Amino acid sequence: MKYELETLTQLVNSVVRGEEKPAVLQEILKEAERLPRVIMENIFGLQTDYLVRQYICWHQDELVKLADQLYRKAAIVPRKEIKKALVIILNVLNQLGQAFPEHCDSSVPVPQAVLDKERKIYVNDLDTLRLRLEENKINPKLIKVALAPLENYIARRPGKKISYGDYQYIRQYRTGMKELDFGTKDFPARDYVLSNKLISVNYNNLLLLEYCTAEITKYLDKHPTPEGKEKVLTSVKKILNQLPVITGISYDKRFQPIKEALLKWTEEESNFWLSKAEAAGLTAPVPMLKQKLPVAQIALMAALTYRNDVYYEKDKNRIIDHYVHVYASKETEHMSEGSFRNHFNKPTDAAARGLRKLLRKMLDDLDGFLK
Repeated sequence: MKYELETLTQLVNSVVRGEEKPAVLQEILKEAERLPRVIMENIFGLQTDYLVRQYICWHQDELVKLADQLYRKAAIVPRKEIKKALVIILNVLNQLGQAFPEHCDSSVPVPQAVLDKERKIYVNDLDTLRLRLEENKINPKLIKVALAPLENYIARRPGKKISYGDYQYIRQYRTGMKELDFGTKDFPARDYVLSNKLISVNYNNLLLLEYCTAEITKYLDKHPTPEGKEKVLTSVKKILNQLPVITGISYDKRFQPIKEALLKWTEEESNFWLSKAEAAGLTAPVPMLKQKLPVAQIALMAALTYRNDVYYEKDKNRIIDHYVHVYASKETEHMSEGSFRNHFNKPTDAAARGLRKLLRKMLDDLDGFLK
């Protein structure tokens, strides 16, 4: 592996010391313009992931230091060569982050030039998001929880570094907040939409965990019996299991993902109320009957028996409801009603082929009973 920043580092250090001759500045620009091509060529010439990561980390940290040096110098000596070299270095860092996110060092600090530029954008985003949440009558407690990442990012003291890992998270969080779609839902349901979005962007903060568990507890309190509480918790677990969550990044690396924390809490609550039911001699809820089939094939089997008039029941909605509350698939303990309904109404080719193999085997078994 060849280190490509030695010459550029020497040139930048000379400028920082006060050598601002046009020839030196031109050399800095020339050396910076060379970097994108040679770094990418070197990376694609490496044979293993380990070497790629080592090479990128080797250059990433130094590129950030060079960017910070040029940024501070540009504030004092606003020469176009310095500014252009700074832009090129920032672009190289951005290219590395986009092309090789898993190989970059997430603990390396983000260049100050990037933070200062985006801070102004985020201040505007914070004001816009706050106004939107208030207009949609979101619970004030939830608004406070939801805005904390942006507020903390903006409120950090000037010059305080932020790692690439934290920076990637705040960008992902910002994208998630911009994707919020309350649609035509009534006001209480909009709190639910926002909570789910915060879980999806893995905002694993204790404030969100406390808010969500407090809201679930309110619903539990409306059901006096252990069986009623267990139904609520089963529904919550089903919703959580269906939520897609970003992976690889989180708000706080010290804690587990928020979805996992909530599932663990609901499981503990469920066990508690089941033990209460057993102690009181009450019948505990019947566990889901797990099948070795995927949701798509279970739904298709249900559709086939429905279409061939196996049931006295003619309302397919009741049949779908029965299946999702009695059976579990091989992928999940709690099948999504929406997903099951979709597969029931519009079976896929893959589901049909898989189920046909099973039915043929069943027919062969059936032939064995014939005399």
